Amino acid sequence: KNRNLRREIQMNKAFLFAIIALLSITYVMADTSLDADLTSKYQIKQIRNGDGQNYPSKGDKVKVHYDGELLDGTPFDSSRKRNKPFEFKVGIGQVIKGWDELVLKMSLGERIEAIIPSNLAYGSRGAGGAIPPNADLKFGIELLGFGDKKYDGDL
Repeated sequence: KNRNLRREIQMNKAFLFAIIALLSITYVMADTSLDADLTSKYQIKQIRNGDGQNYPSKGDKVKVHYDGELLDGTPFDSSRKRNKPFEFKVGIGQVIKGWDELVLKMSLGERIEAIIPSNLAYGSRGAGGAIPPNADLKFGIELLGFGDKKYDGDL
């Protein structure tokens, strides 16, 4: 009788743990603006959720901070180190395709780390002497603002 009671308690604990895990995953997925299409192309790590309400549209001038490095950890560029955010019109090809796709799905204040495959970065041409041909790249990207929306550090 005691053994059956213990087994039932263990099964209830396992069931409760599974429910909590499922709810946690559902919450995280609902809280992030990054969708399944992007996660199939990129390795994305959520550093900070955005406001979940304000997203840039194609053609919006966005302001981001970023850090770029090769997969071996060699840095090649950083707006943060220059203390000067980078501005561009999103979704119209002013930056690498990976940036256009990712930034359009980020909400105000969101910060991610993403590995962008070579074919969605600089491809076989590379970039200057800093980025070799066919290099996958790691970027930290933070959406600071677009249009009249600005991230003030408080969500």
